[in-house]
Amino acid sequence: MRHTLAALLLLLASCAVRTGQPLPPFSVQDLDGHTWTAAALRGHPAVIDLWSPACLACVSELPAFKAMAEELGPKGLVVLGLYEHGGTAAGRSIADSAELGFPLAHAGGTLMWKLGGTSVPTTLFVDSSGRVRHVFHGTRSWADLFAQAEALLPSAAQP
Repeated sequence: MRHTLAALLLLLASCAVRTGQPLPPFSVQDLDGHTWTAAALRGHPAVIDLWSPACLACVSELPAFKAMAEELGPKGLVVLGLYEHGGTAAGRSIADSAELGFPLAHAGGTLMWKLGGTSVPTTLFVDSSGRVRHVFHGTRSWADLFAQAEALLPSAAQP
């Protein structure tokens, strides 16, 4: 039993996305058929929301990501929602009812783990070079989410 637990802990540690490290390679197709990859995100600051339709806290954060995409998308920020559970129908239903306006893709549990989504919601803030700058586990206020996202934009680095 101890060996199994130790192996599981090592697996979890190896899957964790760490601040300052490159975003792990991935490829997903969003609900509109567009393919998103870690490589394609390079050159663009990005916020990746890992969530589940069964998680009320996750669903309650979606309007904040919608507002973020609307306000910071024109400045170059990419907002991408990756969800597990429920398949395409669940994601489409939520996207349509909330009129989200940012891409959503169904990501199986393996991808969620690879990106550090050991719990949901998890939010990754990735700079334009493809490095993870911040990881939030759990819900955050709109102000916290927005401040981290805005700090990724090139204009935030200028005086």
